Amino acid sequence: GRFEGLPVVRGLTGSALLGGAAAQLECTVYARHPAGDHLIIIGEVVGGAVSDADAQPLVYHRGAYTRLSP
Repeated sequence: GRFEGLPVVRGLTGSALLGGAAAQLECTVYARHPAGDHLIIIGEVVGGAVSDADAQPLVYHRGAYTRLSP
């Protein structure tokens, strides 16, 4: 699979979180809202962590991954 071989840790709710990520947010479902052929899910953050202050964020813009300029 897409995440095969990556380190996984379990969060407060038992959710699988990618170990070594720059940041992690763990949410529970707060609300669900139907919107046409989609379902919008609103999450309530119940836990989180930041692993490294020097880590660069993952930025996806205009169809490609990029970096932020200093």
